[in-house]
Amino acid sequence: MAKIPKKLENMQIDKKDIEIIKILEEDSRMSILELGRKVKLSHETVRYRINKLVKKGIIEKFTVSVNKNKLGFNNDIDVELYAEGMGRFLEISDGLS
Repeated sequence: MAKIPKKLENMQIDKKDIEIIKILEEDSRMSILELGRKVKLSHETVRYRINKLVKKGIIEKFTVSVNKNKLGFNNDIDVELYAEGMGRFLEISDGLS
């Protein structure tokens, strides 16, 4: 495992904390019980360490990544544009592209 930077040593962060963080980055929904098994610590100790990391601001939030395409959202936008005269229309459409 990589060496712990000096800044983190001063915050009393150890290799187990780093291991917990890495696992949570991959799967923030993992139960504390399962996380404890993976890092070979009791679930009470893991809960304590996570709370410590949150209080120190090292863990800012637990989040989820959503695949918007699977929900039917895409990045395409349909726009209707009305302009007086073709010259103005071309000027506006060039500005949008």
